[in-house]
Amino acid sequence: MSRKVLFVFILFFIVGGIFFMLPETSSPAVESGYQQLFEVMEMAGAVITGGELQYWASLQQKESSEVSDRHDLEELADDLVAKLTGFLPEAQDESGKVADEGPAVVTISEGKKALAAGGENLPVQREGQFGNGAKMKLLLQPLDQEGREVIHILLIVSGEEPHSLAELASRIPALLDSGMVGSTLSFSLAGEIDENMKPDEMEELAHSLVRGIGGTEGQGIRDGKMVSVTGYCPELGSYFQAGKERLNLNIALRENDLTGNILIWAGTPLISGWY
Repeated sequence: MSRKVLFVFILFFIVGGIFFMLPETSSPAVESGYQQLFEVMEMAGAVITGGELQYWASLQQKESSEVSDRHDLEELADDLVAKLTGFLPEAQDESGKVADEGPAVVTISEGKKALAAGGENLPVQREGQFGNGAKMKLLLQPLDQEGREVIHILLIVSGEEPHSLAELASRIPALLDSGMVGSTLSFSLAGEIDENMKPDEMEELAHSLVRGIGGTEGQGIRDGKMVSVTGYCPELGSYFQAGKERLNLNIALRENDLTGNILIWAGTPLISGWY
């Protein structure tokens, strides 16, 4: 799935209101929740190769009405980037020591910034890289809903420092939720298992991983050499309702066409990126 399709896909969920996130408690255990994803990777015998967080929300009506023109939208995008820059966790080495990589700043690609500046109704985009190597994409899209303009926000941060990304993901709600409605955050890890598996074996492994972290199994799909299963794990905190099921865990596996090894993803509440 291309990134362009991914943007449209996520905005569809925002506009349609399909995701209804319900808190498991008044203060979900974010850190322990993400720790469950690391445990999935460890139980699978996978080497973690990266991670990704996605945050999407809409500005409250009052705040949206204050964004009256293109200039205001550009300023809002810059303000959000500044918030992220000030709170980005510093990268750590394997011993837990803060790596000497300089300040946590973000470099914005002017080409990407100018690309989306061709019209009032086009999205405002910021794309750059933080000091710890994490790549960021920020998209602000104004859309007309029931006669009023609503500003939708999509943030994607990905990189090869999963623990740093998990820490950033735990800070995002407190950092960005002020003035937002309908916010949803997903976090996922990617890894690789150094062995070959048949689809039946991948599916069996996925289900066993859900059970292995104390979860209950949900739905599953298989498409050729790819399998994906969902589940619910109380330790992961927030969940969404699909019919009578609670879901907040998604595990997917597929064969690496180049090496024959198995690629694995574990995300909460779903794997929002492509796999």
